[in-house]
Amino acid sequence: PTAAAAAAGPAPGPGPAAGVVPKAKAGGLWLLRRQYRMHPELAAFPSKAFYAGKLVSVPLAEERPPPPGLPWRSSKASPEASSGGGPEGRPKSPALFVAVRGEGERVGGGGPGGGTSYWNAPEAEVVARVVGALLAPGSGPGSGVRAGEIGVVTPYSAQVALITRRLDSGWAGRGPNGSGGKEGSGRLGRRFGRRGGEGGAGEVFHRVARVGVEVSSVDGYQGREKRVMVLSAVRSNEGGRVGFVADFRRLNVALTRAQCGLVVVGDPLTLEQSPHWRDYIQWHRKQGTFVEAQDFLQSLDER
Repeated sequence: PTAAAAAAGPAPGPGPAAGVVPKAKAGGLWLLRRQYRMHPELAAFPSKAFYAGKLVSVPLAEERPPPPGLPWRSSKASPEASSGGGPEGRPKSPALFVAVRGEGERVGGGGPGGGTSYWNAPEAEVVARVVGALLAPGSGPGSGVRAGEIGVVTPYSAQVALITRRLDSGWAGRGPNGSGGKEGSGRLGRRFGRRGGEGGAGEVFHRVARVGVEVSSVDGYQGREKRVMVLSAVRSNEGGRVGFVADFRRLNVALTRAQCGLVVVGDPLTLEQSPHWRDYIQWHRKQGTFVEAQDFLQSLDER
C-alpha cells in the first residue's frame, strides 16, 4: 500500500519509501514520517535507529498479525493493540532473531564476474526450515502462508544460490552449486545491475525457487515488500569480520520489507562487531525475541 505523496518526488535513501509519506523538508532532504507497510513493532527499531524516532506507524498491530506456522515469542513491549496473547496476556511479536553460531561462513566462487562470495550452510538450513514451516498446511481456512507472500534476502550471491538449492532439492550439506566443501562457479538464474565491490555489493541477484518463494540479494528488494521476510546475514567468523553487511543502509532495507513477520538469521558474535547490528540484536534481547537456533528448531519440531 502506497500513500499519496506531496509534490516532492521520491525520498532519497533506502528506507521504507513505498510505505511512507514525505512530510517535511530540511536541507533539501525529505524526512519520512508515516509508514503504512509494517506492523508497528517491526517499525520500532528502524524508526529509532535510522529516522531519529520520528517514523509514525499507521497500521495497528491487530491489522498486521504475525503469520501462522512459526513459534513467535511473546513481546515484552507494550504495543497499542494485541495481536494474540502470550503469557500474562502479552502479544506475540512479529520479529525473531535466530542465533546460528559456530563460524559457519565459507568463501568460494559465484561472486560478480566469477569472483568470490560468502555462504553459510547452517543459516541456509534454518532459513529452509522457516520457509517450510510457513508453507505447511494449516488446520483452518486461510491459516497458511502462500509462497508468493514470503521473501528471502541475503547480502551474498552465493547464499542466494545455496538457499535456492536447499528449497528446490532437499539440500544435503553440499555447497551452493552442488559441490562438496567448496562451491563451484555455477551462475545464478538471473543477474543484473552494476558491479560492486566485496562479494557482490551493489549487485542484484534474484531467484525464484520451485516452491514459488523469491530469494534475492538485499539490493534487489529496495522499494518492495512481502507479508513475511526472512534474512540470512551470512557472516560468521572468529575474527568478527562483517564486511559490507555492516552498511546501515542495507540493514535498513533488509529490516523494512516485511508487513507482518520478520525472521533474521545470523551469528550474534560476529554481527555485534558492527554498532548498528549490535543495537539491533540488543533490541531483540530486550524484546524477548532473541532465540538460539537449537531451541528454535526444537520448537518447530514440536509443532
